[in-house]
Amino acid sequence: MALTTGTASHQNDLLADLRTWLVGTVGWTELEYTAGSLATDVATLSVEGPGGGVNRRVYINIETGNDVGSSLYYWKIMGATGWDSGVGHDSQPGAGGTCYYNLWQNSIDYRFYANDRRFIIGSLVSSSSMTMYAGFFLPFALPSEYPFPLACIASYPEPALYSLANARNSAIDNPGSDGAAWYRRRSTEEWVQLANQDNSTSAWDTETGERAFVWPKVTGRAEGTFQSGANYWSSSGFYVLKPNANNEFPLIQAHIFDGEAGQVVGALEGVYSTGGLNRSHGQLVSLGGRDFRLLQRAHRDGPADFLAVEEI
Repeated sequence: MALTTGTASHQNDLLADLRTWLVGTVGWTELEYTAGSLATDVATLSVEGPGGGVNRRVYINIETGNDVGSSLYYWKIMGATGWDSGVGHDSQPGAGGTCYYNLWQNSIDYRFYANDRRFIIGSLVSSSSMTMYAGFFLPFALPSEYPFPLACIASYPEPALYSLANARNSAIDNPGSDGAAWYRRRSTEEWVQLANQDNSTSAWDTETGERAFVWPKVTGRAEGTFQSGANYWSSSGFYVLKPNANNEFPLIQAHIFDGEAGQVVGALEGVYSTGGLNRSHGQLVSLGGRDFRLLQRAHRDGPADFLAVEEI
């Protein structure tokens, strides 16, 4: 896996830096690019990752947008299973998973992680840590059985302020409901929402059973306060995690569960939930000889609001 860091001038400059690095260093292929030199421009990027080989490539399409009067500056992200240069992003083969990565028009510190299968971005927007995941996850199936295990997870289901005080303004290991996160189902090949955080200022999605979500921050049945029963585990449980004698917290890889399909679908590659007691954004932690970078959940910094991305 490759890693780079830097600082972009605004949301369109961030896209330009991602394009340069993915294509020039990591080995992805540029399919389409329209530059946006100013924050008020609209930029586009379509890229193809090597994926799993022929007929199993990764296709990600990104369009930037803005509403200056509302101070909104964002990326619109869509996955696909192929590329047709003659149609728009919404009409690409297998297109879907539309979500929004909310940024701003000023300086953005970033960390890019990528390999042949997916890329992850952690951006510091003012004091908010915004994260996104685009590409393949690690499926619990053979490549022939599941050729396009795609996930698109970003910060919100629509353009919004990066600082929005809504539980859906979240992170890739604990995404918001109503379209902030999606995965492409193996059996039906449809895009299915992943929903952890409900639509309110402070709430967990309390629906039980028939939905898809990202574990371990949610088990499919959650309460607003921590309870001892395993069925009631939510991200509240991370508030009570304590480090061991070596000051280490468990790192639990983020998994996609689909209650409707009755499947443990797969794992987000390189993404882990962990405890954040007495920890800080950007902190590097080591466990078992491996290094991980801690990122926060948007503007929150409580013990349950941290995830870790592996650095190799």
